[in-house]
Amino acid sequence: MERTRRQFSPEFKREAAQLALRPGVSKAQVAKEVGVNQSVLRRWLQQFGVREIGGSPPTTMQER
Repeated sequence: MERTRRQFSPEFKREAAQLALRPGVSKAQVAKEVGVNQSVLRRWLQQFGVREIGGSPPTTMQER
């Protein structure tokens, strides 16, 4: 039996990443809610340029 790979829209990924940034909510809890592995959620956070610790986007050289 062949397994098919699930694909998620950019909007779904962005919404999941935003959910993971809510205060008091664990990444594990959000991953379970949206039905993905924690490593997938971490990758999406990285794709959107979000640091896991602190939940803020990285600063650019001009902002420093």
